[in-house]
Amino acid sequence: MTQTLPSLTTEAAALSVAGAGLRRCQMGSALIGAGADATVVILEPGDNSEVSGVRDSTEVLLRGDAVPALHSRFDFREALPLHLFARLDRGCLPLGTARCRGRSSAPADFDHAELELDQPLTREMLDAVRPVPAPGPGFVRGS
Repeated sequence: MTQTLPSLTTEAAALSVAGAGLRRCQMGSALIGAGADATVVILEPGDNSEVSGVRDSTEVLLRGDAVPALHSRFDFREALPLHLFARLDRGCLPLGTARCRGRSSAPADFDHAELELDQPLTREMLDAVRPVPAPGPGFVRGS
């Protein structure tokens, strides 16, 4: 039985989940929208553990320049939810909600956050947000 991906949404619709008073910020390649109702994180797909992105089926890493104004949004006790999306060719794929499990301790140094998804990603979703590059020249299967 094959599973299908959830319906894609536009970036504007994804950011609207944050609610009124939306503030947009960048942390590395991730777009973060902070509003009255939630914090929305839109990630670029890829398989580079040195930048913001999905690390595995349960963990997401945000990494980039310091954004002190967002520090309080990434507290594991924060009452407002964190909604995660991945930007794909045809729209944004909803990944679900998450909790922050680690971050820079001082607001001025807030340049990374480790997020844990509330529900693990399915294999199909993980493959969509962490595409495996096509083998290059000289690739020998089984080597």
